[in-house]
Amino acid sequence: MSDRKIKIIQSNKDLEYTEIEVYYQKEHYGCWALWLLLITLIIYFYNIFFLIHLLIFTAIRIIIFLWEYEYRFQIKPVLIINEKHIKYKRNIYSWQNIKNLCCYEEYDSESDRFNAMYIKFEYKNLKPKIYISGLTKSKDEISQHIALHKDNERTKVKV
Repeated sequence: MSDRKIKIIQSNKDLEYTEIEVYYQKEHYGCWALWLLLITLIIYFYNIFFLIHLLIFTAIRIIIFLWEYEYRFQIKPVLIINEKHIKYKRNIYSWQNIKNLCCYEEYDSESDRFNAMYIKFEYKNLKPKIYISGLTKSKDEISQHIALHKDNERTKVKV
């Protein structure tokens, strides 16, 4: 089974603002660090090879964590949708160059369910994929803004 396509439908109600800024959900990193320290101490007395494996896993997790430093600690918006463009992290996609914009639910074969939602489109020679699950705004609200600006861009008359 593959990802499921979802139709983006604009709601009847008018949105009171034309720009939306979306941030990462606030996460509690101190908790997993304390649990990791406790597990490290227990594994140290059990088997040194498990400890090495755990430390490698921890190093990878720290690298991933620091990769997102700008958006998690400096509290910058991850996604901005307005009448001019979609801005995702450092990439800006103008509406006039976006083609075939669709919303999908990602299928996880291990758990046999749909677990994440993303938007996918063609932009010049790129095919970006922007995940909209797990952010501060709901998936429905983000998709409503996408529908609002996508429809507005189509109806504009270019001079």
